[in-house]
Amino acid sequence: MVKLLRTGVLVALGLSWKTKEIVDELVKKGEENPSELAKRLRDLAESTEKGGKEIQEKLSRLCQDLTKRITPPSQADIERLDREIAELSSRLGPRP
Repeated sequence: MVKLLRTGVLVALGLSWKTKEIVDELVKKGEENPSELAKRLRDLAESTEKGGKEIQEKLSRLCQDLTKRITPPSQADIERLDREIAELSSRLGPRP
């Protein structure tokens, strides 16, 4: 899951860099003025920041949900399993 989120963030960053490259190219060609470029870059930065916050919120909710679903073993469970392992080991006999 972490890998998927990391990939999503990297894709978003890649798209933002590619958009900046395209806008820079348009300015060089004279198809767009620098003030419009600044506005587009601000808009891009804002949308990227908003997307990052949304991902962070979704990840936080997901972690909270997973934490609610996971029930850690109690000390009694661990001790019971230790006894069962010891009993099974004694049945198998000594190891070579």
